[in-house]
Amino acid sequence: MRQRAGAEKTEAFSEAVQEVVQAAHSRIWILAYFISGGSHETIQAIYNTVRAKAQTGLNALVISEFGKGTPKL
Repeated sequence: MRQRAGAEKTEAFSEAVQEVVQAAHSRIWILAYFISGGSHETIQAIYNTVRAKAQTGLNALVISEFGKGTPKL
């Protein structure tokens, strides 16, 4: 049950962040010591959106821990 609650929190967090990231027009700055579930598909969607927006010239910055679950951008 505890793991399921963690997955639900990851899902809710990532959905909320994804909405904000998608709506960004001038900059995206994310500072998080630990982004739970770095390999989780919804977290990957955030990274992909940040990457795509940065490629269009948007000022994008993500600062987070680097660990086993954190993908290289």
